Amino acid sequence: MAPMSIRSLADFLETLDAAGQLRRVSVDVSAEQEVAELTRRVALDDGPALVFQKIPGATMPLATNLLGTERRIAMALGAAGLHEIAPRLPGSAQGSPHGGWLNWLKAGLQGGPEALAPKAVRTAACQQVVRLGRDVDLAELPALTLTPDDLQPSLFGACVVSGGIEPGDNSLAQFDLPILDGNRLAIRWGPLDAIGLQFEKYRAAGQKMPIAVLLGAAPALTVTAAAAPREPALDPYLLAGVLGAEAIDVVTCRTIALQVPAEADIVIEGLIDPTAPALTDITPGYCGGFGMMPREAHDIHVTALTHRSNPLATATLPHAPPNEASALVRAVARLWLPATLRCIPALVDLDMPTSV
Repeated sequence: MAPMSIRSLADFLETLDAAGQLRRVSVDVSAEQEVAELTRRVALDDGPALVFQKIPGATMPLATNLLGTERRIAMALGAAGLHEIAPRLPGSAQGSPHGGWLNWLKAGLQGGPEALAPKAVRTAACQQVVRLGRDVDLAELPALTLTPDDLQPSLFGACVVSGGIEPGDNSLAQFDLPILDGNRLAIRWGPLDAIGLQFEKYRAAGQKMPIAVLLGAAPALTVTAAAAPREPALDPYLLAGVLGAEAIDVVTCRTIALQVPAEADIVIEGLIDPTAPALTDITPGYCGGFGMMPREAHDIHVTALTHRSNPLATATLPHAPPNEASALVRAVARLWLPATLRCIPALVDLDMPTSV
């Protein structure tokens, strides 16, 4: 049977269920450490994706460990294996990367099928329910804690779309976002992240920076968040369309000038004020199951929360490998191998370890 088209998280869950790669947990499971620990144990045993249907305090279920294996990553992109996906990407047939890796990549994507470019729509499933301003309450989301030392619950592995001042200067990446209160999130980024470069431009211009947080997006977007270069100015929706061989429908946000995937389950719209002081007293960061050194964070003031009528949230948890992050790193290395071999002719092969 040919792999089905994966346009939404619901499509992916249907595919996983049919393949015996999904388990639904129908009993109460606490968002305070229990969800994270159960997910860690299942991932350690190369187990299935999980949907926690009852999380006390949350108004919607939560899916974890969705992309925890190479097989499920391939399924998320509508393929039987990664070997079917690599030929879709620039680099498989391009010449030498003159002019730099990013320009080479952009040229390859722009030369791809026009049918895979993002398509703007006027109505979207992600805006079936719209809450604005004071009607927003982030407490209804299934935010998690990993340890007793966490100061706030967090949305782990959320896909964040950040818009640049210049048109088309958008980026997509995954971040862990502590919830500060009913309408505020915190975000941290590293010195090489595209969002940091965009933020500095907004700070220089004295303008607030628009941010959109995606929970429950089509899995091709999660893979794109791991596969896209750090530099902005590469359309992440085009790359997601190429990876998944399916164009991404996008819709304009209700309160900010950003486009988001129309089939996402949940979208959080917000603004970062670059003139506001940095945050320090928030949950420590994690990477591969280890705490990170403190790093300044910034306040996202949430302006809208939109979602499907029956939304499902997702979380990518940063416990020690093997986990979704390590599976994605290995998969991305395989996907970009043809392009990498052209950049480094002396290279024969490469592999990324699943543990440290």
